[in-house]
Amino acid sequence: MALFLISFNVNHFVVNGNEAYHNPLLSYTTRSHPNHPLVYQPFSTFPYQAACSEGVFAPIASDCTKYNRCINFKLVQFSCSDGLHWNSAINVCDWPANANCSASPAPLGPGGIQQSGLAPLGPGGIQQSGLAPLGPGGIQQTPSPLGPGGIQQSGNQVDSSGSNSDDDDITVLIPSTETVVAVVESEPAPNPPPPTDFAPVISPDTGMKVVCYFTNWAWYRPEPGKYDPSDIDTELCTHVNFGFVVLHPTNLVVKIHDPWSDIDNKFFTKVSGLKNKGIKALVALGGWNDSEGNKYSRMVATQASRKKFIDSAVEFIERYGFEGLDLDWEYPVCWQVDCDAGPSADKENFALLVKELSDVFRPKGLLLTAAVSPSKKVIDAGYNVPELNKYLDIINVMTYDYYGHWDKKTGHVAPLYHHPDASNPTFSANYTMNYWHSKGADKKKLVMGMPTYGQTFTLGNPSENELGAPAPQGGGNKGRFTRQKGFASYYEICGYINQEGYKLVYDNEKRMGPYAHKGNQWVGFDDVETIKQKSQYVLDNGFGGGMIWALDLDDFNNICGCEKYPLLKTINRVLRNYNSPDPHCTLDSNTIPRYQTRQHDLALHGGHMINFPASTYPMSPMWYLQRGQNTVPYLIPSVSHNVNNLKKWLPNPTRYQGQHITSYPAVNHVSPWGKILYSG
Repeated sequence: MALFLISFNVNHFVVNGNEAYHNPLLSYTTRSHPNHPLVYQPFSTFPYQAACSEGVFAPIASDCTKYNRCINFKLVQFSCSDGLHWNSAINVCDWPANANCSASPAPLGPGGIQQSGLAPLGPGGIQQSGLAPLGPGGIQQTPSPLGPGGIQQSGNQVDSSGSNSDDDDITVLIPSTETVVAVVESEPAPNPPPPTDFAPVISPDTGMKVVCYFTNWAWYRPEPGKYDPSDIDTELCTHVNFGFVVLHPTNLVVKIHDPWSDIDNKFFTKVSGLKNKGIKALVALGGWNDSEGNKYSRMVATQASRKKFIDSAVEFIERYGFEGLDLDWEYPVCWQVDCDAGPSADKENFALLVKELSDVFRPKGLLLTAAVSPSKKVIDAGYNVPELNKYLDIINVMTYDYYGHWDKKTGHVAPLYHHPDASNPTFSANYTMNYWHSKGADKKKLVMGMPTYGQTFTLGNPSENELGAPAPQGGGNKGRFTRQKGFASYYEICGYINQEGYKLVYDNEKRMGPYAHKGNQWVGFDDVETIKQKSQYVLDNGFGGGMIWALDLDDFNNICGCEKYPLLKTINRVLRNYNSPDPHCTLDSNTIPRYQTRQHDLALHGGHMINFPASTYPMSPMWYLQRGQNTVPYLIPSVSHNVNNLKKWLPNPTRYQGQHITSYPAVNHVSPWGKILYSG
């Protein structure tokens, strides 16, 4: 189609009678919508002649089956799978009826048969004229016959009976020409944020990665511990990994673990949509629970089974709009840390899977990452590090869960350096990160994990409460919100200290974070100062960034009274020059029953404290005077001062407010060193 430039100036021009504008924040030219003069749409037929913004998508007006993506600041053309059109509204390959693109005839289907935009073609290119109704999660209820090679051509039937069978209760994702797509309802453009005297809170691009894991089961927790995609602060992560999808135990393909949250409540598309905020959104496969048994070993064992899995992964990623895959098999050879469980062939077969995934992903502009073990024994047995380094874009090192309740004695969850009272000199983040590098991993690809939780213990004798004290009963009491034995979120831990009077103990040489104890309960964790120290360690040693497990375990709702996301914001302040003012909060059960904020450390604007909040999530609007030291007051706004947060600020419910919960998902928390105890 020919284009005629009628008039043009720096920011405004007219194309074929349509007013068009170049928005310097976007990678493409926009045009005005005749019915909505304040809404502008991509005008892809008149590209602005400048470098595009990295990662941004743009449709191709002349061909509905193709789209552009900006890679290395150049637009690169990609094609959708057969029978799909590019849906520019949600940036995914979608059914033609959903994509609403009419720029070109529909592509030819299998056998060269024209797809007319009616029902999709079935096996053999035969038109399906009456598909069965969709069931829960928008999943087709009637399974289709098997195609060549015994590969099923459409989504399996979903069992709505509530069975927990691994084969029946989950949607199976197998490559096909019949793709079930979750339809995303369009939402009105949000109202602009209210005027504010505060500078926008941003994290400049320093090249450092901050990888955040999102867990889809955290929304089953009671308030204020409930977490969903709207709680994600889009300025605090460069990458968000959605945990988890799993591996089907017989078909060995990608399978959806919780259709209710991920499809019916649109968690997939809500998280993948973060790419529109500049975040790389990946889906994570596996986790501790899903790594039980031999299914991953069987999947990587042959070229045919690997290809079948890779095809299903690409199908899933394109369907739901993710930008890559994070592999979380725990672990090759050492299944759930048992290095006698798996065959030695797992090591090379896993490397082959990573290579073959990369060969498919890189031409499509998709990212490939992995969450890997911090254990020297597992690294040696299960990972061909030089090969993995060639093909992985990021290596997320799980430098936590070194010690836990499975040891039957107390130990810190994530020491930075070895403590002489700890039992294993290789169990520290410093040792692990340097060992991965010594084995052939590029430092810039190595991202160091930091826990936003603690491992808890029940002491055998309350008077023996030091590091390495006997804990024959294993894990500590379940947390009020996380409800898991041997485990507590950071916001639960600060409650133990500030509300319940746990005694806080620091290591004077800062080899590890603090631990706290009361009676027979003991917990080791990382506080703000430890996270700051670890982030500086990453920066000083030239590693690629920091990773957290997990978003929902940081104090995202400011239960502790300092600020929202105190741990994650600390990482961003060090690694990415995050410009939100640091409230300098410390946990100290021996001073005041909340966080202590030091006035003299804060840069106060406007000449007095009333005009400047110390936190983006305020405390009560009153003065505190403790031990002769003023504490900066907080102001309560109608909405959060942090305009990057997706959810309006609401007052906290009463602490530990009782909630009636009707159902809970199976916990799928990563724990490399021992099985999670759910009872007790």
